[in-house]
Formats: sequence, structure tokens, C-alpha cells
Amino acid sequence: MKLKQVAVLAACAAVAAGAAGCGGDDGGDTTATETLTKEEWIQQADQICSTGDNEIQQAAQDQNLSNKSTPEELETFYTDTVIPSIENQRDQIEALPVPEGEEDPINSITDALDQAIDDAKSDPTALVNGDGSSFDDVNQQAQDYGLTSCGNGAG
Repeated sequence: MKLKQVAVLAACAAVAAGAAGCGGDDGGDTTATETLTKEEWIQQADQICSTGDNEIQQAAQDQNLSNKSTPEELETFYTDTVIPSIENQRDQIEALPVPEGEEDPINSITDALDQAIDDAKSDPTALVNGDGSSFDDVNQQAQDYGLTSCGNGAG
């Protein structure tokens, strides 16, 4: 698998995570009782995805992943770095207050993300082989919802 594929999958993961409920701390005083508009939720989720994507790309550079990396090295990277990062992003997004009336689309994204994460955990070799298709549905839902960092598959 090429390094570019690692970056694309990382972006997919970030997108999926962001769309599906990956979360993050925006540094503000967001609490569970605070409400967000759809636009605010999207902005905060996209920030979480962007941060997660950057962290995954930095980890790939730090681990010197390249076109010459072995499938075993890549599988370890996905298992130890990419998937946990996606789960962390999902957790951060799930912690964001859901805009009123937006529960169904956000829950749909989260459910699809959870399935993609389960698929990746059960068969990380598919990711190594460049098959990130389990994240395709999540990415499409994220884009359809209005997310730009989450779900764009480009980083």
C-alpha cells in the first residue's frame, strides 16, 4: 500500500469519524446542556476530523511509512494508530450537543461509522490492500450532511 493510500484512508477515517460522531474539544466551554446549531455542530465536527487526520498523517511520517512499507507494518499502523484515532474522533463528536431535530441524520452517520470501525477491526488487511469501502457509506453521509473535513476522503 502506498503512503498516499494511508493518507487517503486517514482522511476517510477522519471524515467518517467526523460525520459519524467523532468528537473533540474545541477549547470552548461546550457542555452537555448547551445547544448547537447544525452549522456550529458541523464546524466543530469538521475541526475534530481535521485534527485527527493531521495526527494520523503525522504518525505515518513519524513511523516512516512509505511505498516500501510491508503489509505487516501497515496493518500494525492501522490497528494501533488509525482505528484508535477514528474511535477517538467518534467519541469526541458524540460528545457534541446534537442540534435539535438533527438526531436521525447524526445517529445514522454514527451507526454507519460504528459498522465501518467494526469491519476495519475484524479485517485490517482490507485497509492494507487499499479497500476502505467500509467507510464509503459514512463518508457519503457526512458529505450529504454538510461536513467538509469529515467525509471528503482527501485529508
